[in-house]
Amino acid sequence: MNKEAKDLKQAILDSNEVKRIKELENYIDNNECLKKEFSLLKDIQRQMVIAKAKSNLVSYQKYKEEYEKQMLKVKEFPFVEEYFDLLEQIDLLLVNITKTIEEEINKKLN
Repeated sequence: MNKEAKDLKQAILDSNEVKRIKELENYIDNNECLKKEFSLLKDIQRQMVIAKAKSNLVSYQKYKEEYEKQMLKVKEFPFVEEYFDLLEQIDLLLVNITKTIEEEINKKLN
């Protein structure tokens, strides 16, 4: 990994958003009730993805409804909305970085 990539990686890891995500993940991992609710959410999400991959629209819709209900339960915890917002921010940042890298590569290739 070159120096710029290492510096970028470290800048992301040192960002306030990533630090806060780690704090919230630690809280989630140590809260049995919340951990159980997140686990159930992930299980429903897996079933939803499987149903969609198999083009089983009836099952997909059923799991989607369950997922939305479970998501509301998870979001009842005070900091979970913040956690999801931070994940979305970091995801957007990574998408933008990837897009910039792709554009630079394409410029060099053309």
